[in-house]
Amino acid sequence: NLVEQLVIAQAEPIASQSRGLRLPKLCAAPEQIRLLAFETIAAGARGVCFRSRSRLDVEDNVAKLRVASLRAINLELSLVEPWAAGGSFAEEIDMRESSLRGRVLETDRSRLLIITRHESGQQYVPHPQRTEPISFVAHSVPITDQAYHLGSNGLQPLLRSQTTGPRITIRDPDAVSLVLFTQDPLAINRSTRVLSENRKQAATLRQEMASIQLRQTTEIIGKLGRMKPAKPALDESKAFLDRAE
Repeated sequence: NLVEQLVIAQAEPIASQSRGLRLPKLCAAPEQIRLLAFETIAAGARGVCFRSRSRLDVEDNVAKLRVASLRAINLELSLVEPWAAGGSFAEEIDMRESSLRGRVLETDRSRLLIITRHESGQQYVPHPQRTEPISFVAHSVPITDQAYHLGSNGLQPLLRSQTTGPRITIRDPDAVSLVLFTQDPLAINRSTRVLSENRKQAATLRQEMASIQLRQTTEIIGKLGRMKPAKPALDESKAFLDRAE
């Protein structure tokens, strides 16, 4: 995000120290923590333990952002709990793109595909959300199974093209995308219920994280003396968050 980009590309530690400029503390971006958590689950872990070297009850932007990030991730982990805790690793799907990995966890009646996206330098600065759709063929999935995208908009059916095989397309994918394959009403109903129950809290947490990151960005830009050229973009971002409330 913009905070890390400014610090890495524009901040000069030695010169900053000589001018008495002290940049605010930063932490891993929410997108990075989320990606690592789902990489752990996709690798077959039954759960995830989050450890912090600093206190989470401190009244500063770093602690608040980390707490909101972990709460948002825990909501998503509650969604995939049946496959993470009670399922097993089934296979890795060929995504036809070097930056994408697709791994399947399965239970007796359903399969969960976890798609993760990895870009160069992602450990330093998260990449913007991908605009191109993800398209792949799930050859091993039974033809009777329906495909559903699990996301912030709830349980969304995915069309499967039979012309070149059971091809699945996900539009506007995140760094982590979840696809459920099943014909089991229990799996469908549970996923729908959990997404519905978590939807309001997840939206509130996303807004909170965006607000904190905007405050961090504004503070860094001000200390770097670049407020004037950045002000239109900052004002636009603030107006967008105000409308979201």
